[in-house]
Amino acid sequence: PEMTVEWPMLLLYDEANQSDFVAAFDERCALEDQLQLMFPEDRHVEWDEQGKYVWKRLAAYLEFYPEGSDTTSMFRVDNAAPMVEVLRDLCLPPCLVLHVLVDGSPAQTVFCKENSL
Repeated sequence: PEMTVEWPMLLLYDEANQSDFVAAFDERCALEDQLQLMFPEDRHVEWDEQGKYVWKRLAAYLEFYPEGSDTTSMFRVDNAAPMVEVLRDLCLPPCLVLHVLVDGSPAQTVFCKENSL
């Protein structure tokens, strides 16, 4: 059988000062599979008063260690790609850390500017 890895994953919603922890995310799945479960179009999480966190409107940025560095950098994840492809050849922390923002929002603009993305 093919060996698969399940990753612990921390989702940080910087704009809302909220977070979620996923104990075991199957790397064969795409991030959008997880986001669809957590942010369906017909139901909003209690802290999302404006109802703007819907899975297909979200942008995610993954923290990783550039080669030879002990501080993390980030890049935008392709939410539709299997995570095993996204993570290939990266030096990663033991728990995946993803910053999730509403795509096109002022908060995303500020986040990208602050993190040189």
